[in-house]
Amino acid sequence: MSVPSTPRAVRVLVLAYVPPPLHGQSFMVAQLLAALHREASAGTPLVVFHVDSRYSDDPGSLGRPGLFKLAAAMRYAWKAIRLRFSEGLDLLYYVPAPGKRFAVWRDWLVLALVRPFFSRVVLHWHAAGLAPWLRERATAGERLVSRLVYGRASLSVVLTEEKGLEASYFDPRAVEVIPNGIPDPCAPLEFDARILPRKLERGTRLAAFASPREGDGTCLKLLYLSLATREKGVFDALEVWEEVNRRLLAGRSPDRCALTVAGRFVDPEEESEFLRDLAAAQARLRHLLGVKRLADAEVRVAGHLSGDAKSQAFADADLFLFPSRYPAEAFPVALIEAAHFGLPCLTYQPLIGERGLSAAFHRRVPSGDREALAAAVIDLAANVGRCAEIRAEARRKYNVDDFGRRMAQALIRAAH
Repeated sequence: MSVPSTPRAVRVLVLAYVPPPLHGQSFMVAQLLAALHREASAGTPLVVFHVDSRYSDDPGSLGRPGLFKLAAAMRYAWKAIRLRFSEGLDLLYYVPAPGKRFAVWRDWLVLALVRPFFSRVVLHWHAAGLAPWLRERATAGERLVSRLVYGRASLSVVLTEEKGLEASYFDPRAVEVIPNGIPDPCAPLEFDARILPRKLERGTRLAAFASPREGDGTCLKLLYLSLATREKGVFDALEVWEEVNRRLLAGRSPDRCALTVAGRFVDPEEESEFLRDLAAAQARLRHLLGVKRLADAEVRVAGHLSGDAKSQAFADADLFLFPSRYPAEAFPVALIEAAHFGLPCLTYQPLIGERGLSAAFHRRVPSGDREALAAAVIDLAANVGRCAEIRAEARRKYNVDDFGRRMAQALIRAAH
């Protein structure tokens, strides 16, 4: 009688960096490593090795050139090649750069050195925009080299269905849509027991937001949480705040709108310009109101938030505002965090789809149309009371256990 053989574990090298610096991609690589180790401990035939290929210590230097980064790239490539042979690795996992010339060149160096030693490669497209950049802005030589180094991967993993179209530019052998999944960020706050009832009550009050007859002077609390840059939408968020309050005043509604800006300013000149624009916008609204202070309709510049302070900012907000025009935006972790906290989300990004946020809870307006975004803020205020539904959807679609299980199975399939 023959005994069934135990399948050999797939040995994977994750060549990607974890925090610091902390941002969506590095956070998700850390979640991936933890999830894959949990899957392996639970019996999934998988062994994971990691080379932490960090090139920057702060968000402001991401994607920027530097000779030390090229030296680091060669060092990481050499570590990967040594592990390939010392540990008998089957599969290379790599996160391609967005459409930034130096970052793409760095990918060329790493992949040109490492890919010849791996017969199977998985590319995880956390950033969008590389294919459009190659089509529209790159030279013919850059397009050729990029198709060689990124081309014909065993598997391309994308975050939403539409991003699969970008990955297909490089002719992968397979494409899988696996949205990000995160640990429930609400658990430390005892969110469901303490905060959700309060949000449901606020939703009842905001159901009549902007109505001159039914409004009771409720303040709608907007949250912007990301890097505080023009490209990520911090200036748009300020203009939308002002426009919403103008509309409320014009409609004689007693309701108001407040904004919290949570994020680190990368460029000192942009920070100074933002503070000047903020002061001017506040002066205009004070003039319209005929008051010296804006009371509830204020803007709070909170700076970078993390840990409990970040969680509390999400818990205190009513709507999440993310008017990013960053071309590499794919499916930001901040949107998933906001949905876990039950917040309706407003963006310029096309994230609605089978695995995106439901249209009932997420509104997308054309990029740069701030008036449309302001109108959507007023309209979506009526959905604040659906916070329990939004949270339930986020926990169902974007949980770390499903993410880890799907990624582990995808890697195993790619290795065979």
